[in-house]
Amino acid sequence: MGAAILPASRYNPAMRPNLLLCAALCTLAACATTFTEDDARTLESKAQKGDTQAGETLEKHAKAGDPVAQRFMGDMYVRGRGVPQSDEYAIEWFGKAAAQGDVPSMHDLAVIYARAPGKLKNTAEALKWFR
Repeated sequence: MGAAILPASRYNPAMRPNLLLCAALCTLAACATTFTEDDARTLESKAQKGDTQAGETLEKHAKAGDPVAQRFMGDMYVRGRGVPQSDEYAIEWFGKAAAQGDVPSMHDLAVIYARAPGKLKNTAEALKWFR
């Protein structure tokens, strides 16, 4: 049985833009990939072992706004693995992920603010993110 074809009398040319938009959105959705925790963990591990391309890929996803990638970038900076240790950069990346509702990043951000030495220590911010 073949596909149903609308008779010319039922085809509405005004619907063409809507049909094209629907087709484009369906194509984008089918091609989109989800960046998972496992993907980030794998890239983080490779970056820590000196794979610069893995680190660049993780950073690309983080800069594109992916909260999982942002959290893993923060983790790399706080530990100094694959990148120079920097609490400032860790706060920046955890903050971006936390602002998007990433709960582990909220916790990590609170811990940094609570335990950081010197000017980075901020009890009010720590309490804000612990809540």
